[in-house]
Amino acid sequence: MQDTSIKLEKTFHYLATVKPLVRLLWKAGPWFTLLIALLSIVQGLLPMGTLYLTALLIDAITQLVGAPEAIGSIPPYILALLFGLAAMGVLQQVLGYIQQVVQGLHQTRLANYIQTLVLEKSSSLDLAFFENPVFFNQFQNAIREASYRPVSMIMQFAQMLSSMTQISAFVTVLFLWQAWIIPILLVTSLLSFRVSLHFGGARYFMETEQAVLRRRSMYLTSILSDTAYAKEVRLFGLREFLLDRFRTVLECVFREERKLTMGHIRHSGSVELILALIQPLLLGFAAIQVLRGFISIGQFTFYTQSIAQFGGAITRLLLGLAQLHENNLFLTNLFRFLELEPEVEAPRAQSIEYATNISLLPHITFQNVSFVYPGTIKPILENVSFEIAPGESVALVGENGAGKTTLVKLLAGLYRPTSGQILFDGIDIDHLDRKVLRNYLSVMFQDFITYAFSAHDNIALGQIDAIEDRDRIQEAARMSGFHKVVEQLPEQYDTVIARFLDTGTELSGGQRQLVSLARALLRRSAILILDEPSSALDVYKEKEFFERLLDDHSYQQTVIFISHRFSTVRRADRILVLEQHTLLEEGTHDELMQREGRYAEMFTTQLEMYGQSSAHRSEINVLQSSALQHT
Repeated sequence: MQDTSIKLEKTFHYLATVKPLVRLLWKAGPWFTLLIALLSIVQGLLPMGTLYLTALLIDAITQLVGAPEAIGSIPPYILALLFGLAAMGVLQQVLGYIQQVVQGLHQTRLANYIQTLVLEKSSSLDLAFFENPVFFNQFQNAIREASYRPVSMIMQFAQMLSSMTQISAFVTVLFLWQAWIIPILLVTSLLSFRVSLHFGGARYFMETEQAVLRRRSMYLTSILSDTAYAKEVRLFGLREFLLDRFRTVLECVFREERKLTMGHIRHSGSVELILALIQPLLLGFAAIQVLRGFISIGQFTFYTQSIAQFGGAITRLLLGLAQLHENNLFLTNLFRFLELEPEVEAPRAQSIEYATNISLLPHITFQNVSFVYPGTIKPILENVSFEIAPGESVALVGENGAGKTTLVKLLAGLYRPTSGQILFDGIDIDHLDRKVLRNYLSVMFQDFITYAFSAHDNIALGQIDAIEDRDRIQEAARMSGFHKVVEQLPEQYDTVIARFLDTGTELSGGQRQLVSLARALLRRSAILILDEPSSALDVYKEKEFFERLLDDHSYQQTVIFISHRFSTVRRADRILVLEQHTLLEEGTHDELMQREGRYAEMFTTQLEMYGQSSAHRSEINVLQSSALQHT
């Protein structure tokens, strides 16, 4: 764990951290912040007023003891003092209630504001950030603390303002009576602050370092509770194995928490002992002052209560500063996260000018493209060069890890090539804003997803401005084959696709893939990219889909797809074979079969594999019809 010790001379350095806190509060809700500040100041002055009236009341009563006028009725000025104390009490309660309500509202506003900032930033960052463990921990910490830290920050802000107001009032009183008491109270309070500051920093760093453990705990929780894992957990008897791992993670977290807590108790105990001795000594001094006739009983009460409340206010302020240090660590982490700037996703100055030179259906060129994932040294693609003509259908084939999906991500602008260029009509796509670039593209990745929205909205997310165009959405569903599924749903296109909702319906893997296909098809983009678009579909549905897609001439479109099924691959105008991170072969199905190279080997191997299983009879028929053309 990092060294979190803080030098005492740096104590008031943390006052400077009030500024970013106040700025954040003000941006989240200026009127709430102003109202909380005013209420806190008034709340800070009320105890002094109450003490002063109490002292006057005690002296008045003392003077009346044994006096003739004390018999019978209560003097008016005693009644006035009692009324004043009652008014002070009522005012304190009312203002406290108002402040509680305002703080609660502002806490919600602040939490919403911070969470919105974090999500706005995270959704604008490059994909590479999410694949970087250091960044991801930073992001997780920002998200986690944004949910509860605002409560502490609002309360801390109000408490510090109230404490500073009280301190100002009590310093004035004690300075006019016995000024030497002030430094004694300050020193003892600083000792308490020193301990709190140390352990505030220690707790923050502990929680930061436990980010990986917390994420592991959340992951294990999801495995044990998510329906996606439920079947396998039961079939493989994984319950106890996973629970043991979960308990181990929790035990690691608990041990760190216990170590920190016990250390805090040991250090703070000695400081509390000193504070317990100081208060009676000062009380004794005040009592001597009364006995010698220097102060009255009322003044004794006023000064001793001022000492007690001054010490309490100092302690609260310094504890607030310690918490401010902890909150400032969060704010530092938050602002560091918010200051991250995307590179791939960053706006381009002349994007529009470049885009005007690109046709609606661009010619695509990969020119000596190489790529290495950030933080690694192993190349995924090396000097890959090829061209795709407008309106051409191209299949990418190769073993897992050959770089097919990475190539698609580069074309989609999710990453920037380490070297080389990707060109649209001779224009480097790196000159284009990602939003402009993606207007040309529609992409479906192999890790397809559905949302807990209606079937209609799930498709509409592919082109959000078409969300009201039901005809267009249903056309995309028909093209993908999802329309037949929708007709069987309880509320058809209004059915929510999620079983955890009361009215939701869970779809099969193949059906969810059809949803993602429909979403990609809705865009009617110039370039359609499909990464394993039919992996969860049976051979018949896949065949129907690609017949509809590749034979549809209602609008011109370049189609690039990845598939391991050669009955689909052979339909492409051209096939690119990737192996060992390079482009090994390219050509039509017939050309590559005649070449008897890697493609022909993979095609023949798949044919032989399917030939051993009657379950793939339809696949065999398609493959054999192609193979016979070359015998």
